[in-house]
Amino acid sequence: MPNIMDRFNNNVVGSNNQIYDYIPVISSSGDFIRISGIDVILNSWNNILETFTGSYDNDPEFGCDLYKYVFEQFDSETEENLIFTVKNQIMKYDNRADIENVEIMRNVAEKLIIIKVFVSYKNQYGEITVSIGGLT
Repeated sequence: MPNIMDRFNNNVVGSNNQIYDYIPVISSSGDFIRISGIDVILNSWNNILETFTGSYDNDPEFGCDLYKYVFEQFDSETEENLIFTVKNQIMKYDNRADIENVEIMRNVAEKLIIIKVFVSYKNQYGEITVSIGGLT
């Protein structure tokens, strides 16, 4: 019979073959749903990109300051710096998957940057889209 730590590792954290996580949602069945596989990676990477550096109490360096690029002159150098920042911060905090590509789109009129990150993890492919800035 497995001990409680083995059950925790296999049922909550995941095993060597599969990773799991729980995300908060508003639903009739409860406040959390279980995700697995590439969805865990996508959720983690989204959290990294949308968290402002310095806002996480236990790790003030965690996050990515993408908002600093909203009012920058958008040229090839800025785009390269933005792509470097995205890749660097993701790999710094969660290197379980590979970044296949990063695409940057900019809407100058609305001061909006849209970042798409294409991900591969154990023959699974996905993408996350993060929007920074924007006039509301």
